[in-house]
Amino acid sequence: MNIEKTIEYKLPSTKGLKIYSSTARVVEIDKRSGINVKGIRDRIALPKHTLNKNSGSLTIWVAALQDLQGTFELPQYTLSNELYGNFTILSDREAVREIEVANFALCYLSQGFPKTLWAKFISGSSIKVFDMERPGAIIRANEADLSEFKWYQIGLSWNREESQYNMYLNGVLVATGDTFSKQLFSDPCGPILYLGNPALVYSDVSFYDRELRGEDFSTIFSEEAINIDEELQKQIIHTNVGDDLPNFDFIPDEKWETELDLALNSEEDFQEFIVQGFNNGVTITEEGFHVKTPTMEEANSTTGIGKIATDNPGKSVQDLTRMYLWTRKMFEGDLYMSLDIKLVELGGLSLILLQAAGMQGEDFLEDYFLRTNGSMVSVFGEDIRNYSWEYYRDMVDIRNDKATYFLSKNPWYKPLDAQVEDRNWEKDRWYHIEFLQEGNKLKCVIDNKIVAQGEDNGLNGQGPILHNGHIAIRFMMRTNMIIKNLKVKNRKLFNCSQLNNN
Repeated sequence: MNIEKTIEYKLPSTKGLKIYSSTARVVEIDKRSGINVKGIRDRIALPKHTLNKNSGSLTIWVAALQDLQGTFELPQYTLSNELYGNFTILSDREAVREIEVANFALCYLSQGFPKTLWAKFISGSSIKVFDMERPGAIIRANEADLSEFKWYQIGLSWNREESQYNMYLNGVLVATGDTFSKQLFSDPCGPILYLGNPALVYSDVSFYDRELRGEDFSTIFSEEAINIDEELQKQIIHTNVGDDLPNFDFIPDEKWETELDLALNSEEDFQEFIVQGFNNGVTITEEGFHVKTPTMEEANSTTGIGKIATDNPGKSVQDLTRMYLWTRKMFEGDLYMSLDIKLVELGGLSLILLQAAGMQGEDFLEDYFLRTNGSMVSVFGEDIRNYSWEYYRDMVDIRNDKATYFLSKNPWYKPLDAQVEDRNWEKDRWYHIEFLQEGNKLKCVIDNKIVAQGEDNGLNGQGPILHNGHIAIRFMMRTNMIIKNLKVKNRKLFNCSQLNNN
């Protein structure tokens, strides 16, 4: 099938483009050649594009000269290059790294939160999606690491009238705009596009004057790829389509001891928790805890959304629009947890924190001040180490056209797994949520399907394997669900007894 291109740049040919670099070179990887510029201020100008049409598409071939993935951050990384973690692929800003002031940008971001491949069609930062008066056209992949010395074709399509914005990787849909917003706003793109990053090699760039669909991008990728890495393609499809998830076959034996068993339908059950953040979010019903947090509009009108907030007196920005339910009890050993949830309304986000303790394993709820702020920063930006599983994700700043999941280890913010499942969430039905940790192996399960899993490592500089801590269920704004039947089991890792010190 021949899909006609409106504008085409056949890199490494320099026909039709301008290079601002004294160190540009042609690099060949796996039989495909492209241009690499070696300076962070170097750039290549593309004077023609179709991004200001009401609908259109583009494709660009890139190869990374290093693995691009989420990394642990330290202040010294910014000494000479404050934007060290922004790998801009394409932008309408000649200073290509300055993505916030660009009206259009396609980037890989390993700095800040989240760390992934994303694009925007509006001026401002990624927080623009939370602007209720003018939500931004921003799309972000659930997971899209770029491995070194491999070619990827990134595709974007847009339809401004219908507020449809999509991203494809090697012909596979990996990101969409917010499906809950009635209108996503965009800004006019600058007349010239720029690309250039010392970590990337750029090959063919093509623009189309119509919105291409999934099969179109798959066809273009197949026709233009010189060598298709079958293992890489299989991984991209598995992660972003998720129609082959394995079943969960765990049956606890007698070594697993029940530590908590709550129906979540009484005041006595509620007293087993410490509430952090929004204090009026739980109604106790016969069915379970009915949890309802402020709407997006309510949250915007109070504290404002997107601020990094902590309970540290030196950084006191309160946010009581979101909430945590912390178990008062602390657990130790291999861990199994289960919970049932029912969505009263779609939209929102909920995650579970597990093995949450102080940085040396101490009980932070006893030893530190009580956290009162509902901000996400308690997950990854404070002195609380934990495993975090985002199990329900219908928020505006992530892909929400399908069920998606994200598993990480914090506060190192080490991604352990990210997965799309080929289904949509439904209202008014029960889902069975399970989490299992055996040693360094973690499994996240919904309705007997393993929807995310990972293996931790305590010897890579990103914290030890976590074996003890509290459990929290966190609810972001615009979340409305009922939870019931919280059960926790532990399996001991060693024998111990209480010391009587007389």
